[in-house]
Amino acid sequence: MRYFFPQVEDIPINTSSKSVEGYFRSAGATGLVEKRISGDQSAVLLLIGGTPCMAYMIEDGQSKPLLLTEFSSLNENGIQVRAIQIPDVAGRLALLALESQVKHNYVVA
Repeated sequence: MRYFFPQVEDIPINTSSKSVEGYFRSAGATGLVEKRISGDQSAVLLLIGGTPCMAYMIEDGQSKPLLLTEFSSLNENGIQVRAIQIPDVAGRLALLALESQVKHNYVVA
């Protein structure tokens, strides 16, 4: 399940990803929350400085932007959830990696 930063130790999760978001918010920390939905499909939430920034659905090596509410509404029963804290620079690099693999790019003009 470790798509991003496999060498980083996971934050122990005993509850939902919403409580992990609260952890990042209170610490003002940068991190990722990954939800493995199936073998080749996962959802990723990127938090920068404790604020949810972007969410993506990753499938077949491509990412598709998700609304933050869509990420939060993914049912976590039977889904593997992983949360990691990373430096701010690594968070920006993860955002660039996700944006460079985007399947559908929505432009606001």
